[in-house]
Amino acid sequence: MTDRDEMTGAPSGAREKLGVLKTLGRSFELLLFFGLILGLAYPALVTVAGNAIFPDQASGSPVRSADGKVAGSRLLGEDWTDTGLFEGRPSATGGNPYNPMATSGTNYAQSNPDLAKAVKERSERWQKLTGSGAPVPMELLTASASGLDPQISLAGALYEIPWVSRSTGIPAAQLEALVRSMAKKDLLAFGGDPLVNVLELNLKVLDITKKVPFPKPEAK
Repeated sequence: MTDRDEMTGAPSGAREKLGVLKTLGRSFELLLFFGLILGLAYPALVTVAGNAIFPDQASGSPVRSADGKVAGSRLLGEDWTDTGLFEGRPSATGGNPYNPMATSGTNYAQSNPDLAKAVKERSERWQKLTGSGAPVPMELLTASASGLDPQISLAGALYEIPWVSRSTGIPAAQLEALVRSMAKKDLLAFGGDPLVNVLELNLKVLDITKKVPFPKPEAK
């Protein structure tokens, strides 16, 4: 004889199936509801609010040249090596410096001979470029953890002036005034040197020179 529910008189097996179906239906309703809220409505609200309140940051903090074109991002460094302009920190992002798809550092220990060799070579290069025997700021000798640092310290930028002056023909005094005018302290930094955004600084230099002294060959 088939067991029946005491309240409804329906077979107990059918009652269990109805309960399962109700549970599944309720679960699907909740999935749909939260999917719409958290997967569509909330991201759309954050995107709209971000663009309205922080349009610059929401667009990637772009830096524009004098003609209004986007030249890069304020948050990402670029490779200016041997262009005759100011250079950022060395980058260890694989075969292509400042590659945002391969952000990394060398992770060399202080005892690693490869680190000592790289520092020595970079120091000799900078002393040759600037014609100075003064110690090279350490940030110009060692790669950062990300390989994408957009800034160097005021001391680092000042050290590069003789090289940039000779390459561009801009008087060193004029470059020093420009560098100092663009040095800013990070709002979250406690102490330390003011920082200079290399891309923004080089765009100011290009406003004067109108061309890169030693352009890099275009990638094929």
